[in-house]
Amino acid sequence: MQAGNYTLLVKDANSCEDTLATQVIGPASPLKIHAQLKDIPCFEENTGYIHIGLTGGWMPYSWNWSHGADSLQLNQLGPLQTVFTVQDARGCQVQDTLEIVQQLCCVMVVPNAFSPNGDSKNDAIHPLAISAVSTMKFSIYNRWGQEVFFSRDPATAWDGTLFGKPCDVGVYHYYLEYTCPFEKEKQVQKGDITLLR
Repeated sequence: MQAGNYTLLVKDANSCEDTLATQVIGPASPLKIHAQLKDIPCFEENTGYIHIGLTGGWMPYSWNWSHGADSLQLNQLGPLQTVFTVQDARGCQVQDTLEIVQQLCCVMVVPNAFSPNGDSKNDAIHPLAISAVSTMKFSIYNRWGQEVFFSRDPATAWDGTLFGKPCDVGVYHYYLEYTCPFEKEKQVQKGDITLLR
């Protein structure tokens, strides 16, 4: 029943009736939890937070967290699922389940140079998967737009040759397209690779 003025009508078996005016006193608004959350961006640690605001009900409030915290402002959080329960001065209680998630990154990187000179240092180039990768298409083009390398396998590298012959020193262009198992959106990267000898 909400706060306000009410009239109670009582009628017996003999049709005698009486009314009683009464006022139900209540808070201006129901007890409510306002939670502001920040998930943890990929490649970061312990940067999540939960900030709680409380309105309505009857002050003072008492609260507890299922994971044992005691503040309304929780900072530097790692991944967490917790239940926040608040009770007002008259015993009204509400709770909310809150979760901080570690976001995953769908990332591959391509080195910007390599030197296929047979010294066993940077002799080949391929995209490096920073996260799990489901599919990949990697193409390298020379300055005339000719495709000199193509692969669907992140572990397959270009050794700087075309049809078994060394390619010219210079700048080549790449196109990389990939997806990750935890993200539906296709990622696309374009850039330059310098072939050195």
